[in-house]
Formats: sequence, structure tokens, C-alpha cells
Amino acid sequence: NGMKQAFDYKLHKIEKLLLKINPFDFQTEYILNYDILDYLLSHSDKYNSYLDSIFNKLKDESKTSLEFIKGYFETSQKLEEFIKTLCHKWSNIWGAIESSPEFLEDSKKAFFKSIIEFGDKEDIVEISKQSSFIKKILSDPLFLNITENFDKLRIIIKELKIRFHTIDFESSSDEMLLFIYEGNYYQFNLEIIKSLIKKFGELDQVEFDNSNYFAIENSKADKLIQYIDVNLDEYIENVYLKISTNVNEKQDYLIALLNNKKIDIHNKKNIITQTQTKILKLSTIDDSELYSNLLGENKIMPSWENLLHEYNSHLTDEEEESDSKISDSLIQYINITKNSEELSKYKIPKEVNSKNIYSKFWRKIIQTDEIEDQSYDFITKSSPWWYSDLSFENISDNKIRSLINRNCINPTIVSFDSLRDKSDKLNIYLFEKRKIDYFKILNQLTFDSDDLELILQSSTFKNSEKLEILKHCSEQIIITNQNLKYISSILLLDNSFVIEESILNSLLLNNQVPINERITLFVKNFSKYELSFIQTFLVNLGGSYARITETNLKARIPQNDDNLKLLRVLVIKGYISSFSEKDSDYRVNHKRK
Repeated sequence: NGMKQAFDYKLHKIEKLLLKINPFDFQTEYILNYDILDYLLSHSDKYNSYLDSIFNKLKDESKTSLEFIKGYFETSQKLEEFIKTLCHKWSNIWGAIESSPEFLEDSKKAFFKSIIEFGDKEDIVEISKQSSFIKKILSDPLFLNITENFDKLRIIIKELKIRFHTIDFESSSDEMLLFIYEGNYYQFNLEIIKSLIKKFGELDQVEFDNSNYFAIENSKADKLIQYIDVNLDEYIENVYLKISTNVNEKQDYLIALLNNKKIDIHNKKNIITQTQTKILKLSTIDDSELYSNLLGENKIMPSWENLLHEYNSHLTDEEEESDSKISDSLIQYINITKNSEELSKYKIPKEVNSKNIYSKFWRKIIQTDEIEDQSYDFITKSSPWWYSDLSFENISDNKIRSLINRNCINPTIVSFDSLRDKSDKLNIYLFEKRKIDYFKILNQLTFDSDDLELILQSSTFKNSEKLEILKHCSEQIIITNQNLKYISSILLLDNSFVIEESILNSLLLNNQVPINERITLFVKNFSKYELSFIQTFLVNLGGSYARITETNLKARIPQNDDNLKLLRVLVIKGYISSFSEKDSDYRVNHKRK
């Protein structure tokens, strides 16, 4: 009569009743009755077209259809046939049930379980394409216990290519866990990997936390090891790099990771950043692209062999070595004080297997000013060579001093002159450090007045050596104000320091030399001087001393030991007749004309 009745309205003699119902009515909501559907499912071979019509109605996702499905699901004795057919007819079955307000959470769980138990595998595959069916599987740590039909579970996991990210290992059956393990039906994450090793291998927790790849490779969980080795990049990204304590990977295993072509270069760089393990030999790392990271992160052991290998890695057949440079990462590495200090303990070999493989590299190193002074001073201890032809233009004075201190600069005329061009002090510093060598070729050296000034004030040169150097200098170079002042100081203290008379005369007449020093030196050498020089000397002293030259005055000069000696010399030389004390001065008396 086209009137909607309750779904559980009791019907009898259904076979006869079906003969009275128009086939078209099986497509309407009025046909929805539990007894009719039970009967049709029990005789599906006879009423296949009727079932098709009813299930086409049920999959329309209307409120009435969902209410009927819920009620029938909770009461039917033909649940297996119902779910199997519904899954076959309706690929969005789970999507509709999951989002339906008609189903409470417990009902959804029960329905989901029924799909697993009764749905054909082909239908479940289609259902998974239309909904979050796989997501629902993955979100349930207890999914492996959802049914005791383990064969069906295995089929579904295999067909849907499920890779679990969370499993309750304590509650799940050993049979299913073994299936998951042997079939690689799991994602890489810390808990899954750890649980699988516990279950199927041997777990060393300390090694797992600190040397994870080593721990896995030695866990005896062979299937896990094989699976990880095939999917190393995924393992690195989702497990290895997620363990904050995983910083002490065993060196051989770290090298194996860095050399593995399956791992993305970005992940390799992250491994280098994370680890504290240092590579003993850089040459064991195949990919030179990682060298800058290893150096920059200070993850290689300090050795000249390693630094040479990094330098050579930048050279190409087309590139002239003279055009090559020390890389920024290598400079950064050397600038770490602990590294440069360790490097300084080892002398660079002049030859390796009868080949000079270090010389060009080393020359580049010592001409790199970006190396910090302290580190530079350390590494120059390693030099086995000295040089006569280094370019000093781009090297700081401090670095040149280090080269000199470490005997890296050959004491030649070229070195001496080149250093003078670089700085007005460094050539003399080299001279001081290599005195014996330079005195052998002293007659070939050329000094300027600045050079001589440094020599005269140096505490390294003996006075006898300074005197010998003076003999090789022109008078023009010697008689600068500063040089005469230094010579004066030496003459006052060392009677063996004898200079040319002309230089001494210049000194006595130089008003930059203190008056008391000039007077003392004049007194020491008075026998050399005629009255005409004395006259000039007194005028040059100036002040009250100059007035002594005026014979019509009775000049007065202060009383002190220097002036007393001067006046006595003037009397001896006959320049004045006498002098006398007057108050706090000496009064000078000239001869009467």
C-alpha cells in the first residue's frame, strides 16, 4: 500500500508475500524490512535481482537507509551475508558509516570489525580507496587483535600494503607480529624498531640510544636489518636523526652511512651535524661534497694527510694548481685552536713514497691570511721547509713573525729586502733571529736609516755587532737624529764602541742629542778637537754655553759635574783662562787680550 512500516514489522509466509510485491517496490524505502531481507539473503540465488534493488537503495546514504543498516546490523542473524553484500555493492560504506550520526563510536568499531571479518578482499581494497579505512587501521594499536581470523588479517594487510606505525606488542599475537616483521609491514619509527629488536633480536639499549645504526646492524634481527638496508634514507630520516642521544656512532658504521648512495645528501649532512664521532681518515669518505661539512662541523681528526686530501679534492685536470685556493671550510677547521695545536705536533713530511706531495699545498697554507694568528703560529711549527721567495703582500706582520720564529724564511738578501718592502721592522726581526747567517753576508746587505735605528735600539745585537753593521752603512744613513741619539747612548756605556770622527762630530753638533750626553762625549774625546770645533760645539749647545764664546762677557753656567768637567777641558785646551764659583754657578774667565 506504499505505507512505511517499522523495520522490524513481523511478516509471515514471506515467499507468498514476495509474489504480491511489484519488483519496482524493491527500490523504495517501503520495502525495508528485517524479515524480508533475512529471507532474501537466505535465498539469494533465487532472488538476486530483488537483493540488487534493496542494496542499491541502502547505499544511497539517506537517513532512512542508514537507520535500517544500523538496526539490521544490531539484530540480524544473517550478518555475514549482509556485510559481505553491502561491501560488494557500496565502496563508500565505511566513509558513510564513519561520518553518520546514527552510529555511536562503539557501533562504528563493531561495524568496522565486521567489514574486516566478512568483506571480500577485493571489496575492501575498493572501500579503502573511497574512505579513511587505512587510516582507521593504522590508528589502532590493537588492530592485529581485531579478529581471530588471522588468515583474513594477513590478506587485508598484504592487499592494502599496510605499514603500521604503532603496534601494541604486549597485546598482539606472536603469530601476527611475526607476519608483520617478516613481511616488512611497518613504518620506521623509534618505538616500532625498538620493539621489533626486543621481540626478534637482541637489544642493547645503551648502544641503541648512542650508536643506533651499529646497534641495529648487530641486533641479530636479520629481517629488520635487511629491510633497513634497503630503505636506509627513510630509516635515517625517521629514526636515526630523531634520537637526540645518538651522537656516538661507531666510526666504521658512520663511514658506511656517509658512503651509502641510498641516503640523500641532505640527510648525510644532518648525520654529520648530529654526530660527535670524528672520521680518522677523510679519504675513507667517497663523496667530496661532504668534506666542507665534515671540516665545518669539526668532524675529522686533525692530520695533515686529511687537510691535503681536502685540498686536492678541489683540483681538476683543467685547473692550474697556482689558481687553487684554501677552502673556507679548511680555514675554519684550522682556526679551531685545538685542531691547530694538534696539527703542530707533527712535522709535514718532505716526501711521501719519494714524492713531494705537500709543498704546493703548504705554500698556499702559509700565504693564507684568513687563518687566525694563534692557529697560524701553531701550524707553522709543522713546516719542514724555509722559503726565499714567499709573497708577503697579503700576509699580516704577526704571521710573518711566526714564519720567522719557525725558521720558515731563508736568511737571504732577497728575503731581507722583501721584508723591508712589506714592513720597516720585519727584515731586522729576521736579521735578529738569523744573525749568524746574515753576518756571513753582511757586506751584501743594504740598510736604510730605519733599519739602522732598529738595530741600534735592539737588545738582541751586541754592541760589537752594531759597530760592525755601522761600518757597512753610509754616513748619510747613520747621522739621522734618532740614530745619533742611540749611538750616543751606546758610546756613554761602552768605551770599546769607537765610531768615525765625522760621525762623532755630527753627534756632538746634533741638538736632538741630550746636552748632558754631548758634553760627556766631548769631554771623553776632547783631545781630538781644535779651538775652532770647540767654538762651534759651544754655540751649538746654545743658551749659557753659547755665551762662553763671547769673550767680552763673563758667562755663567750652572754648577754640576758635567759642567765642571767641561770647563776643566776648556781650560786645558786654552779656550778659557779659568773659572770660579759664584753663588750656584760657575763664572767663566777669558784670557785678557
